Amino acid sequence: MQDKKILAILTPDSDDAVINSFITSFAKGKNIDITLCSVHSETSPAEQCDEVLDSVTSTCTRESIPLRIIETHTDAATAMRKRAAFVDLVLVNKEILCAMALRDELPTDSGAIIALPRNFNTLTNVILMFDGSSASLRGIKEFFQAFSRYTRDMDVTLLSIDSGKESIRRKSEALLIEYLRQYSSDVGVLKVQPPLSDRHLRAVCHKKSPIVTGPLEYLIGQHNEEAAFKPFYDDTSTLFIPATTS
Repeated sequence: MQDKKILAILTPDSDDAVINSFITSFAKGKNIDITLCSVHSETSPAEQCDEVLDSVTSTCTRESIPLRIIETHTDAATAMRKRAAFVDLVLVNKEILCAMALRDELPTDSGAIIALPRNFNTLTNVILMFDGSSASLRGIKEFFQAFSRYTRDMDVTLLSIDSGKESIRRKSEALLIEYLRQYSSDVGVLKVQPPLSDRHLRAVCHKKSPIVTGPLEYLIGQHNEEAAFKPFYDDTSTLFIPATTS
C-alpha cells in the first residue's frame, strides 16, 4: 500500500489488536498517513480509550508511520461523515458500520470503507461480488488499488451475479477476468442468480480470513431489520463505496 490517507474510527469498544494487525500487515509503504479518530461520550471509560490509543500509537511509531490523533465527544456516524470524504480509506469495526447502515447514516461522499471483524488478523482470500453495475466494478478497482501488492498469492473468486438489467456481456466478463489476473495468479469464477444464499456463499468462503467487496445490498441485510450483516459475513472483512452502492 502506498500514497494513502487512512482514517480509523475508534470507540471504547474497539479492539486495538484488530487495528494493529491491519496496520502491521497492510499499512506499511510509501506515503502512508493515518488519522485515529477516537469517538466517545462523557460516560465512556476514558482509560479504555487511552489503552487503545497508546497501543496503536506504539505500533505506528515502530513501523515509522505518520500518525495523528483526534478525540471527539460525538458518535461514530458523525465523526465518519465529517472526515471520510478527505481520506482514501476508512477503517471501522463491523459493529459500527452495521448500525450506521441500518440507520442510513453512512457518509455518502466517502471513498472506500473497510469493515474489520473482531477476530481480524490477516486476509487470505478475496470474494468479489459483481453484478455488472458501475458500483461493483468500482469496488473491485478500489480493492486492488489498495491491496495489489498483497494479492498475488491470494485466492480470488469473482462471484458473478446475474442481476437481469445489469447483467454483463460475456466479452465484458472476459475483460474483467483478464484485469483480475494482473493482480492474482489464482482467479476463479462462480456464476449465481439472486437471491444469494449460504449455499452459494459457502462455496467461496473456504478459508479463515476472507475479504468481500461488492454493492451494499449484498453485504448487509435489508434496512430497518434487526439483523444487519448476514451470518455468512460474521468472520469476514468487507469493503465497499457507499456513495455508489446505496
